[in-house]
Amino acid sequence: MGIHQTIETSGYFNWDNLEDIFEKLDFIFIDIKHIDGEIHKRYTGCNNNIILDNIVNIGKLNKETIIRIPLIKDINDSEQNITKTAQFIGKNIPSAKIEILPYHSLGNYKYDNLGLSKYKNLYTAHNEKDI
Repeated sequence: MGIHQTIETSGYFNWDNLEDIFEKLDFIFIDIKHIDGEIHKRYTGCNNNIILDNIVNIGKLNKETIIRIPLIKDINDSEQNITKTAQFIGKNIPSAKIEILPYHSLGNYKYDNLGLSKYKNLYTAHNEKDI
């Protein structure tokens, strides 16, 4: 019918259950929060093996893809993490574009309400008034 189909995903899903859907898509947005599985688990509650495996599978589909990296000061903003992430992407989806996103503070009130204030964003790459 000529309808362009796009998805934005964390990548944390069972590939076998959704492969047929991904085959029909035209464009995919997917995040890599940290390339190191243990660091990823420390901050998200799960290892990133499933996410990275799904990115490899997406690469095999030759779909237009953007990998997003939400940059968080002192967590994933090191040159080593960015370099390793870019190498992983280059190996598995060479045609993918990479977007490094400034972390925003829109959810800070949620962290306060949940008693997780230590995770609040106290850093942004830009002055949020300018965004």
